[in-house]
Amino acid sequence: MKDVELSALREAYLKILPYILRTPLLRCPAIEKKLNTSCRIFLKLENTQITKSFKARGAFHALLCLSKEQRKCGVVSRSAGNFAQALAFAAKILNIPATLVMSENVSLLKKELTAQHGVKIVLAGTTHKEGNTKVAELAEKYNLCTLSPYDHFDVIVGQGTLALEIFDDLPTIEHFFSPIGGGGLLSGCSAAFKKLKPTIKIHGVEPEGANDYFQSRQTCKNISIEFPTTIADGLRANEVGILNRPLLDKYVDTVSTVSDSQIIQAMRFIKEELDVMIEPSGVVALASILYGKQQLHGDIVCVLTGGNIDTDSYLKLMA
Repeated sequence: MKDVELSALREAYLKILPYILRTPLLRCPAIEKKLNTSCRIFLKLENTQITKSFKARGAFHALLCLSKEQRKCGVVSRSAGNFAQALAFAAKILNIPATLVMSENVSLLKKELTAQHGVKIVLAGTTHKEGNTKVAELAEKYNLCTLSPYDHFDVIVGQGTLALEIFDDLPTIEHFFSPIGGGGLLSGCSAAFKKLKPTIKIHGVEPEGANDYFQSRQTCKNISIEFPTTIADGLRANEVGILNRPLLDKYVDTVSTVSDSQIIQAMRFIKEELDVMIEPSGVVALASILYGKQQLHGDIVCVLTGGNIDTDSYLKLMA
């Protein structure tokens, strides 16, 4: 297992700091009231990050770690949307050629938000497998450097910088809740938190229709779901990454699931309380806090991972 060290995380944070935002950590009394708890509950608002998701952290770090030759040749990646946007933006800022492979059924908003940064977009299939096949083809044909949205060590370390910010703002943290898709965010953050304060409990959350890692933990086998079915499109990975799995196995304490109905309820709750629209993937961890049955104590942090959703799609879900 290739572990994530605090020294690497701190070095990464210094690298990306000129390019990203330090996002707010906001206490949310409305959640505390709803749960009738004496715990303090905080939201890490990565929906206010550059390109409206945490993905900018990993994208910038991965690009900044490229060699001069790799920067000249350019990069290629597959993404459902948020990593594509983040990588496109970072590539433009750093003047690195980038090609993004996106699903043929990707949301129009996420496609447009990616295209605005001047990158090349290739639509390929509707599954991660089809997208990854196209990435490999393009990488070989044009000598491009392949970047995974989650299964890449520099991306994992970049995403883990989120934990450094949280711990700096709230060293009394006792519980951390995060969604799991491919595992890039939680593998980096869980390793960071456990090294900063081993007593912090790490909670991973998946949608019921994309619960491959939950099943893996239950059965002690590597489970893959060929066709994940959930409204949380950013969490439809068939399985967690090869680099991510051992980190999650080592550092994550609990894994739970939430239904699409609970995700929608959490979206509605955040709109009513904070007046912001959060995409389905962005509230999966919050849905677990609101509707799960965890025994919690002390200070709790939940990350809102992204806010890229168009008004029409949002209103359809709310209806």
